[in-house]
Amino acid sequence: MCLYIQNGMPMLKHRKATIGDALLYHKWANEKEVRSSSFQSGEISLEDHMKWFEKKISDPACIMLLFEGDDQMPAGQVRLQAEEEDSYVIGISVDAAHRGKGYASAMLLAASEYFFGLHPQGKIHAYIKQDNFASVRAFENAGYSNPVSLQVNGINSYRYTKTK
Repeated sequence: MCLYIQNGMPMLKHRKATIGDALLYHKWANEKEVRSSSFQSGEISLEDHMKWFEKKISDPACIMLLFEGDDQMPAGQVRLQAEEEDSYVIGISVDAAHRGKGYASAMLLAASEYFFGLHPQGKIHAYIKQDNFASVRAFENAGYSNPVSLQVNGINSYRYTKTK
């Protein structure tokens, strides 16, 4: 695990996700607030999730990090998926018990640092619904910038970018 704290943000630990985390990820994926913030808002069946998770956990073009808070409880996850060479898309979910504590920005900072350690010339894109103010704020606080307005699945969205 890696410890992470910066500029007074919460102390977090992160590690690569394992197949043993699949049920926790499924729980997070189906939380009401997570589903409403997602571009595909329908509930995810356990069977579909397990197939997806097994594929992603073994995909070398996918980075899945699980975070724990200073209370040693799982706090959330960040996933980075390659969209092309050295260009990745980032996604995040924070456990309901840890929302409002500044964890999202700290998790994004830690995941970005981890990514840039592997891909120094890389670029990370975040696609966020325009009405998802909490995520917009978290990504901006984590240094994501240059928002571009666009449509994702017919939904007004922003694409934020972060480079080293």
